[in-house]
Amino acid sequence: MQEVVEKVQSDGVTEVSLYGAGENGRQFYFICCLYHIKVNAFIDRKESIWGTKKEGIPVMGLDEAMEKGNDTYIVTSLFSISEISEFIKEKYSRTDRKAKIYSV
Repeated sequence: MQEVVEKVQSDGVTEVSLYGAGENGRQFYFICCLYHIKVNAFIDRKESIWGTKKEGIPVMGLDEAMEKGNDTYIVTSLFSISEISEFIKEKYSRTDRKAKIYSV
């Protein structure tokens, strides 16, 4: 996990959205804090947790995150990385924007 955040930092990224609001997302959040990378949102497919907060950060769906201008993501799931990355890419394929996706 730390290596992913170090790569984000070395790329000059200062703000990310974490895709996955579970325990791995929480761990990534704390690592981002240590590296002074702002987490602007937790993204999750579970609509039942949209509108809540985790560690004081809003939880939302990908569409809302995109509406807010979020384009840089860390996929926090260790088991659904390619599925989530493809889901993000598919959503962005309908726009003129490009997502930057980091994962383990």
